[in-house]
Amino acid sequence: NLYLKRDDLIHKDVSGNKWRKLKEHIKFAVENNIDTIETFGGAYANLLPSVAATGKIFGVKTIATIRGEEVSNPTIDYCRELGMELRFVSRTKFKEIARDLREVVIKGNTLIVPEGGASKYGVLGCEDIVNEIEIDFDVITVDAGTGATAAGMLRALKENQKLVVFPVLKGNFIKAEIKRLYEDIYKETCPGNYQVIEDYHFGGFVKWNMELIEFIRSFRLNYGVQLDPIYTGKQLYGVCDLIEKGYFSAMKNIVSVHTGGLQGIAGFEQRFKVKCS
Repeated sequence: NLYLKRDDLIHKDVSGNKWRKLKEHIKFAVENNIDTIETFGGAYANLLPSVAATGKIFGVKTIATIRGEEVSNPTIDYCRELGMELRFVSRTKFKEIARDLREVVIKGNTLIVPEGGASKYGVLGCEDIVNEIEIDFDVITVDAGTGATAAGMLRALKENQKLVVFPVLKGNFIKAEIKRLYEDIYKETCPGNYQVIEDYHFGGFVKWNMELIEFIRSFRLNYGVQLDPIYTGKQLYGVCDLIEKGYFSAMKNIVSVHTGGLQGIAGFEQRFKVKCS
């Protein structure tokens, strides 16, 4: 049995693992009277509009430092509409800034949220993805960009349950990053009941082909669920392919997590002139 945990339905503007990562940040900000949240990312990053929308909801000012030249796309335009202050910097400068901000930092009355929300608060918030599941399951799957979502989910698993992670970037670094995040945050040895499968990133971040797009279209037609081509589409493509290959044959119940990211579809379609929604 394959179940889909619909975290894309959490909220129309802040959904999926972005809400999971942000909820503990915003709680900290409100409790400590912090009036500004600043984050980082590329011009199509899903975290940016999620931070902008969260700030709007809770009355907190938001700032985004964005990698690359100033552009206009559906993601950036949405952030502007919500009043987010946008600062575009060179890729070299962005690397320098991001390298020193792998954790939550407070500067004056500003809470700094690392790129991708990959911080202590981001990881802790992702534990509830597993905690909310009421059925018994053998395997849970998730896509990964930074590894923060996977680290939090791993902490909430029982010993007899397994996490299978599908990176959307190439580079073979996610397994080590999950371990680092887990051990840095929980101060204990990372358990071994997880596996990273590197075969379904389609060439890297924001890389794709028509086979992936056709799978996303077919999934929506057959099941009434929209997937995105950057994260969840790749994960579910991998899950379905592995099911056909018998990878999960010894398992009874599999849960795949829909990590949201649907706002990014408009920008993807505009950029690549392809329809996946």
